[in-house]
Amino acid sequence: MGRDKGKILITREIEDGRILAEKIKEIGFEPVLFPTIKTLPLDFNVENIIDYDVFIFGSKKGVRYFFKKLSDKDVLKKIKSKEFISVGEKTAEELKKYGIKNIKIPEIYSSSGVLKLITENWDYYKDKKILFPKAKKGIDLLEKNLKNIEPVYIYETIFNKPDNIKSVEILFKNEKIYAVIFTSPSTFSGFKEIFSDNWKEFLKKTKIISIGKTTGKTLEKNGILNFYIPEKSTIEGILEIIKNLSLDIPVEFIKKVIKETNSKEE
Repeated sequence: MGRDKGKILITREIEDGRILAEKIKEIGFEPVLFPTIKTLPLDFNVENIIDYDVFIFGSKKGVRYFFKKLSDKDVLKKIKSKEFISVGEKTAEELKKYGIKNIKIPEIYSSSGVLKLITENWDYYKDKKILFPKAKKGIDLLEKNLKNIEPVYIYETIFNKPDNIKSVEILFKNEKIYAVIFTSPSTFSGFKEIFSDNWKEFLKKTKIISIGKTTGKTLEKNGILNFYIPEKSTIEGILEIIKNLSLDIPVEFIKKVIKETNSKEE
């Protein structure tokens, strides 16, 4: 039975998944929402928040949870004058919604990109107090390498069991899923937990898109070597990969493109 070129499985959290789904519809494909994770806010202390000089954000969700907690208008006003480092363009756009203007974005959209930005400007950052509001169990590259970065856990990502497991299982068995998108290591882990007996078989029958290098490394550790990574870890990057694949560009060319653009991470 031939693979259906129309259906794209989206494993990211439902709220963000819907945004991606709309974009996928616009380029002529049928999105299948299959959220394998969800996030929950955590309580955190904001008493000394204005004592920090620099704030690092790695996701739009982190921005939302952080500013939702800050209800004091005086604190908000003082925070706006601080420096912010955003892991990418979309997170920066979210910061701007809260009136933040002093934003730096690394060349590489990832924690390693942020680390590179700071270390290359170490004379400036070495005496700064830096706060990193982040997900619990997130990547700890920054705090491990820089003594003046303090993490604060503001939300956690947990496993989610979608309502449509049976129907998605049937789609896989009938080879009706053209591609699966993994937007974080946890979305893959959730998928693996849901289809504990069949996940390898299912993924062999479809194309796999990893949003970036971090997720790609998780796939490789689990024996998945044939997957695609967009040049930039954004929705637009994912859409570009889907469009290229739909044009039946030779696999060798796609792999070459991925290899050449792999410096852009999540």
